[in-house]
Amino acid sequence: MKSMPSESAVCQAIVATVSVVALSACGLTTTQRAAVRNFSQATAAFGEASAGEFARMRDSTIRMNTARAELSAPGAGDVGSLEGAFSTEAVMARTQAANALGAYGELLQALVDDTQEKELQTAADRFVASVKGLPGTERNLSDTQLASIGKLVQVGGSLVIEAKKKDAIRTIIPKANPQVATLCDLLAADFDPNDTRLAAQYLLAANLLLADAGTVVRRAKDPETRAVATAAYQLAFDSRARKDAVLVPASKAARELKAANQALTDAINSDEVTPADLYGYAATVRTLVEAIKVLR
Repeated sequence: MKSMPSESAVCQAIVATVSVVALSACGLTTTQRAAVRNFSQATAAFGEASAGEFARMRDSTIRMNTARAELSAPGAGDVGSLEGAFSTEAVMARTQAANALGAYGELLQALVDDTQEKELQTAADRFVASVKGLPGTERNLSDTQLASIGKLVQVGGSLVIEAKKKDAIRTIIPKANPQVATLCDLLAADFDPNDTRLAAQYLLAANLLLADAGTVVRRAKDPETRAVATAAYQLAFDSRARKDAVLVPASKAARELKAANQALTDAINSDEVTPADLYGYAATVRTLVEAIKVLR
């Protein structure tokens, strides 16, 4: 996973963005460049972390349900499908949403870095393709709008000049804002343990295994059975520990990414500044990424 900038650097740079991004100078200033770069790095890191977490939750759910089925604990109900709510289709849809956010961050980063035309166009194409791959209910940008985003990074086959990059940033952020908001709402709900979606189903599998494995450990009469049940209990315990360390911060980061991008949009449109939204987003992403590094 890509390394994250320090929390103070991200906070200072992002707040600087909303203060100056609406100015109409010829190109991006050093402060603007640093601000957008750090914001985009945080967004790309969140997309990467989210996509990886959905795959990890699916794998863990299958392992937990398999362990529970093998225990055959007294009074245990039917395990049912080992993947539970984490069907291939469901996980692919969530991963696509996370990847689209990551591609959005990478596109903004390419626009503020000294990126060659080919690499910049690749970043734009990747964002366009990731949005086109979303299910219809999750897609806000039309083919025409996506095509216009792709053209924003082109300047007659030459390298994109600084003024053009700034124009692209000032256009892409507001245009992508509804799409970003939709994806953030989706991921926030999926990671929310108090919702009824994927995180809640993941924790349900952990709680059921924890209960069944505990019963077998208490009633086991031979060392082998007790050892298998103890391992299953540890698996469930470790999985459930991700609730506060990863799932809650991930849900919070999705909500705050939505607010942060709205703040950037508002700054571009009217010079309004909402630094509190941006401070919270930077801190939450840092917490999330560090937790995943520790627990993976």
